[in-house]
Amino acid sequence: VNTSNELNTIRLSGFMQDTWKIDSAGHFIVNAGVRYTFWSYNKELNISPRMQFTYNPQWNHDWLFHLRGGCYHQSPFYREMRNQYGELNPGIKSQRSYQVVAAAEYAFKMWDRPFKFSTEAYYKHLDRLISYTVDNVKIVYSGKNDAVGYATGIDFRLSGEFVHGLESWISLSLMKTEENIESDYITNDDGTLEEVGYLPRPTDQRFAINIFFQDHFPKVENFRVHLNFVFASRLPYSIPNQERKSGLTIDRNGNSTYLRTSTWYRRVDIGFSYRLLAADRDKSKHKSKFIRQINDLNVYFEVFNLLNTNNISSYTWIKDIYNQMRRVPDYLTQRLINLKIAISI
Repeated sequence: VNTSNELNTIRLSGFMQDTWKIDSAGHFIVNAGVRYTFWSYNKELNISPRMQFTYNPQWNHDWLFHLRGGCYHQSPFYREMRNQYGELNPGIKSQRSYQVVAAAEYAFKMWDRPFKFSTEAYYKHLDRLISYTVDNVKIVYSGKNDAVGYATGIDFRLSGEFVHGLESWISLSLMKTEENIESDYITNDDGTLEEVGYLPRPTDQRFAINIFFQDHFPKVENFRVHLNFVFASRLPYSIPNQERKSGLTIDRNGNSTYLRTSTWYRRVDIGFSYRLLAADRDKSKHKSKFIRQINDLNVYFEVFNLLNTNNISSYTWIKDIYNQMRRVPDYLTQRLINLKIAISI
C-alpha cells in the first residue's frame, strides 16, 4: 500500500468534577464529573459524564465499597481511521463505552504489616467499535465504526508488604469480551445469507494470574530484586480469507466453541535495581551542583521472558501442494535483556 496522507486538525478537551460528603463523618462520598472533547477532523463533540459512590461503613472502617458508572469515548488513532487500502475515513467516530463497576476493598494487618484485598466486577457495553484482525503480528483495522460488543469480568487482587517496606501483589482476572460486526454474514449451502452474530474479540483472554514479588538483599536495602510471573489463557483466532465463522468448531457435546492458540500464555521476568542516590539523603555533602539537584538515581537490569518461553500470538497460514491451509505459529518476543538508568530531578 502506497499512500500520501496529511492531517492538520485541532483538538479541544476539558473536564469538571467535584466531591461531596453526604454525611459529616464522611462515610458516604459522591464524586461526579463530566469530560468533553472536540476534534475538528470529524467535527465530533463528545460529552462523557461519570459518577462514583464510595461508602465507608461505620461498623468497620477497614472496608470501602465503590459503585462507578459513566460513558467513555476513545478518539480514533491514526491507524484506526485508515483502512487496509491506506485511505482515511473523515466520517469516523470515537469508540464508545457505557460501563458500570462495583468494587470492594478491605485493609488489614498481617505480620504487623499493611495489606489490602480488593475485588472489582464490571460490565461494559461497547458500540461504534472499529474492528480489526491480527495478521501475523500486525494489527489491521477496518477504518470504520462497524461493530458493537461487550466486555464483562471480575478481578481479585491481594497486595501488601510481604517483605517489610516493599509492596508485592497477586491478582486473578476473569473476563469475556465479544463483538458483532455489521454486515458480517456467511453463505449457506442454499445460497442464503446468515448473520454471524457475536464472536470473541481478538483480546478475549478468559483467565489470567499475575504475581509480582519484591525483595532486597540483607543489610543492603538499596539493592532490590523483583520477580514477575504471568499465566493466562489462550487467544482466539480464525482462518484468514474465509468467513469469521471459520473459527467456530463443534465439541463432543455438540456445543460450538472458537478456535484458540495451542498454548497458554506463560512468562517469567526478573529484575535487579540499585538506588545510587536517594531523595532523603543529605544533599549538602555533595560538592557537585548537578548531583545535588538529583532526587533519585536508580539503575535497573531486567531480563524479560527469563525462561525463553515460546508464546504464540497468532498464526501465519500457507497452502500446501494439495491446496490445504496449514498454520505456522508466530511467537512473541523471546528472552530480552534491558538495562535502564532512571534519574528524577
